[in-house]
Amino acid sequence: MSNFPSNAVFVEDDDTSILYEPSRGAWSHTNDPRYSNASYHYATAANASALVGFRVEPDYVWLLAERTSESGRFSVTFIPSSGLPIHRDSKTETYIGIVVIFEADVPQGATEMLIQTEEPGQRLGVDQVVRLRPATRSTSSLSGSDQSPQSTPAGASTPTGSQASVSQSGATSTTSPSQRASYSSSTSTTSGLSSSAGSATSGFPPPMATPIDTGESAAQRTLPIGAILGIVIGSMLALLALILAAFLCLRQQRQRQLSKIEPVEAGDPPRLTVPGRTVDKSKFPETSASSAMGTTPTVSSGPSSTSQERALRDLSAAMSQSGMSVDSLFAALQRGRVQSINNGHPDETLPQYTTVTSSIETVALAM
Repeated sequence: MSNFPSNAVFVEDDDTSILYEPSRGAWSHTNDPRYSNASYHYATAANASALVGFRVEPDYVWLLAERTSESGRFSVTFIPSSGLPIHRDSKTETYIGIVVIFEADVPQGATEMLIQTEEPGQRLGVDQVVRLRPATRSTSSLSGSDQSPQSTPAGASTPTGSQASVSQSGATSTTSPSQRASYSSSTSTTSGLSSSAGSATSGFPPPMATPIDTGESAAQRTLPIGAILGIVIGSMLALLALILAAFLCLRQQRQRQLSKIEPVEAGDPPRLTVPGRTVDKSKFPETSASSAMGTTPTVSSGPSSTSQERALRDLSAAMSQSGMSVDSLFAALQRGRVQSINNGHPDETLPQYTTVTSSIETVALAM
């Protein structure tokens, strides 16, 4: 056992010693005493003859052997590539690891063989269908492919009208030995199931690895990435929608505020708004006066200095009659509360002097 290489499978039958090393990914024949005397000494079946076929998958290997006593009767061994060979003797019911070996009678002309798998103490009911290509012993070859697992009772016949059957206890076939098919040991790699010669001088073909079908589609494998992208894109769209809604709300509010302001049309008189009242300046002609300390004011609307003096005298007389002093006039003018001064007549206003821009010193000097 110590001489046996790590992580390798060793199988020996009556004619050939076979070694499978997963690290090399290949089968090889050997008569090396280190392996022929190793503790891992497995025959493909209790009464098996030369190994006539095998199939290598990424995680297991099928071995197919033909009995010497009865032509057409095969035994199958399942060997995982992880290391330990797995073998079941259908007669002694002894187990090592997971059990996947059965004997089957294959009548002449059969095209497939059903192999049932089970674990110690528990029947799984998982079936594997191995397709056969029968021919004469001199030119025959063996090929096969896995089919979808089907749950059938132990010992049930193969599907699709096949003549092959499964026997757990080595039961004899309903057909006569003369009707059983015979197979040669010539090498063949058709459809991934290979057969090889039973002599020590011939070589096995390299294993044909097949990707493990987990039943999971590409869309299912990328589902987490799609979900994350969907969440990110959805969040960004929601944020953009919130920003757009806030912008539209502010725009509507702005439009409502602007709609409350009355537009000024062409030809409307200018309006001066002061606290408490609105002064319509169109009722009075614009006048302006500019002066300096100690000088006579100049009124732009008057034709001459004589008219200015007359206007100032009239203003002084009006102030005297109404009892308004210069200080109170100036204070009223600064507050913007004076529109006109009644000249002894309640309904008559003084034209030309409703807008006074001179200082109090200028008014005093003019009077």
